Amino acid sequence: MRILLFFAFLGISFKSFALYLNDLDGADPYSEAMGDVSIYSVHVDNPSLSALIDCKQLNISYKNHYLTNELNSWRCSFSSPSPWFSTNISLGGYGYERYNCLRIGGSLGKNLSPSFCVGVGTDLYSLYYAGYDESRKNNLTVRIGAAFNRDEKLLLSCWIANPFQTGFYNRHDEKEMLPMQIYGGFRLSLTEEARWSMEVENSELSLWRVKTGFEYETKSFAIRCGVFGKPVVPTAGVGFSFSDFSLDVSGQYHNRLGASLCCGLKWNFLKSKNK
Repeated sequence: MRILLFFAFLGISFKSFALYLNDLDGADPYSEAMGDVSIYSVHVDNPSLSALIDCKQLNISYKNHYLTNELNSWRCSFSSPSPWFSTNISLGGYGYERYNCLRIGGSLGKNLSPSFCVGVGTDLYSLYYAGYDESRKNNLTVRIGAAFNRDEKLLLSCWIANPFQTGFYNRHDEKEMLPMQIYGGFRLSLTEEARWSMEVENSELSLWRVKTGFEYETKSFAIRCGVFGKPVVPTAGVGFSFSDFSLDVSGQYHNRLGASLCCGLKWNFLKSKNK
């Protein structure tokens, strides 16, 4: 029943489908366990945060949206620090043969001072929806971000996705715009093990969403929880660390659509000597 309602909604307009790109292609267990706060994105949604990574990382994530096979998504990324720029490249997708989207991304982050960094990134979306148009639609978007990090105790983050409001051309050669999204938030260390985060997301300068999350982390184990959106969506997750590897699992529950589950693996390479 849920998938039938979903297809009915997509049939309203191509723009309605585009507005949900960021919600559907997300597979990020750390961030989603923390109330979907983007500061915790292992795939570095805010491009400036790649400058804070101190070692090479490989992340692989998978998500099942609302326990529906047709809404599975995946994402993998690689981050590498350097004395000049820290880089992140990612590849992800969701959907199946009737509708699907492939996302290819890349970003650069740079420390301008010991506590301030900036970054820029791009994402190429390749979208196919059989119920609307038989041809693939491609679109290039930009991400711009900045972050302030003070002694690892307070992290301030802000970034903009699609500031130039690019979009897809529909079958009538009319351009359907993707939304511009603005994110701003913080991460505060309450103790050495406990952290609290909050973020505000704005879409098209009119739709607001507040997110917040808590984390308690030891050397080998972490427990996380949070809430976001309206109606309120509760989130929770756990993390396990094994030497250079870590495993994260998270879950969310929507009171109408049901539960979503996400898991991910991270491999930390040797720490960079250039940081």
